[in-house]
Order: sequence, then C-alpha cells, then structure tokens
Amino acid sequence: LKATLSGSSHIELKLLPTNGEDSLICMVHTFDGPLAESRIRLFTADWQALSDTCYTSKTLLQKPDTMTAEVFAGMLESLSLVLWRAALAADSDTLQLTPSFPLQFVEDKERFKALVVQRNLNWDGSCFK
Repeated sequence: LKATLSGSSHIELKLLPTNGEDSLICMVHTFDGPLAESRIRLFTADWQALSDTCYTSKTLLQKPDTMTAEVFAGMLESLSLVLWRAALAADSDTLQLTPSFPLQFVEDKERFKALVVQRNLNWDGSCFK
C-alpha cells in the first residue's frame, strides 16, 4: 500500500514474512522536503512497534569503479550528513535506498553525483541486509 498524506509526505506499508509464524508490517514514511528523507518502522501484526530507523550512515555509499580510493575517501570526509530516501519494492521484499547530500555547495553537487546510486537491501526474515 502506498498512500499520499500531503504534498510533501507519503507512507508505504508492506507485510514481510518472518522466520516464525507471523508476518511483520514494514512502514516507510517519507518526507519530501528540499531533500527527501525516510523513516523505516517495523511492527508486529497487532501494531506493536519493533524498530524505528532513519538511515544517515555514509557506510552505505559505494565507491564507483571509475573513482580512486583516495578521491572517494576525501569525498566521504567532506560529507557531514547523508539522508536516505527509502522505498519498498512492489515485486520483492527489498528496501531501495537512494542517498542525498544536504548542505553541499552548488559547485559540489556535480562532483557528488557519482555517489548517488540506489542501494537495495533484502529482507532475510528478520532484518534488511
């Protein structure tokens, strides 16, 4: 289920299988400001909250093949924060993450474009990996 809450906010809900008998409910709430940011929450079937995650980690970024390790390390060092837009795949138990970089100078936006690559995390029955 995907529902628009306002012009700048929407939620996605999906039942995810578990290693046990019951499924979990995954809710992705995305705030579409100047840069999108998502909050991922997991609930039991009776809506008991299990986890609440906002990805802000730079460790999910991958070095492009065309970039040296030194240049990539320097770019990571210059980033103060990474925001992640999350989306649930309709046809699989996958969470798609796309980074954005707030507080960047206009001239840096083109340089960081190579790092804006979608990451897919797969549900393994207990967490997204």
